[in-house]
Amino acid sequence: MIVTLTTDFGTKDAYVASMKGVICSIASQAKIVDISHEIPPQDILKGSLVLEDCFGRFPKGTVHVAVIDPGVGTSRKALIVEGGGHVFVGPDNGLFSFARHLEGFRTWKIREDTWQGSRSATFDGRDLFAPIGAKIANGTSLSEVATRLTKMVFLNMATPSYGEQESVGEVVDIDRFGNLVSNLFVSNLTGGAVSVDLEGKEIGSIQRTYNDVPRMNLLALENSMGRLEIAVSQGSAQEVLKASRGMKVRVRKVGNS
Repeated sequence: MIVTLTTDFGTKDAYVASMKGVICSIASQAKIVDISHEIPPQDILKGSLVLEDCFGRFPKGTVHVAVIDPGVGTSRKALIVEGGGHVFVGPDNGLFSFARHLEGFRTWKIREDTWQGSRSATFDGRDLFAPIGAKIANGTSLSEVATRLTKMVFLNMATPSYGEQESVGEVVDIDRFGNLVSNLFVSNLTGGAVSVDLEGKEIGSIQRTYNDVPRMNLLALENSMGRLEIAVSQGSAQEVLKASRGMKVRVRKVGNS
């Protein structure tokens, strides 16, 4: 059994270790895998993108506990989501928005009576989500800890448009290298030669690797997750372009190809 953890807690404090201790106490045979604890504080979109891009690398049956939870202690729901053979446990704040496109997508609300231990008003990661994730990994059925839910919160994200002559998306993430990651998937783009631009600035054609252009030159390429990315060879596209999330990315077909 595998339980993954994704949080904005960092590793300086006791938060992550506390969650792991709870999981080990309930599911001693569980293999705990850290996806990331370096999500920027309260950055739900970043947490969602990280999960979306890597959960499928884990075997089906994996339980993913994710806690980026600025609404902890409020009336926001505690959520379990099924999809693609995986189970996701965390707050109902849009963190699992990507799951709606997965096969077998279903949502559950964690019942308040499912955890009888002491519970802090500010740490559901330790006192609710970690123990529920551990119970599920241990074989507890979802119906024992939750009730079916018909609605959940989704992030208000722009949907990319794909066309024969032009596809339009936007920058949704900037990674630690300063690469600009878009919501356009290269596999969905029209075939043939294309040209990429960012807010009207020409980037050029889609390259294969970062070294296909001279050092410090701009380029577009398909990143390892299949997304269209704008980068600078051995540099930072964020710094060079003064870029931020939400900037428009356009891919236009060129010539007669």
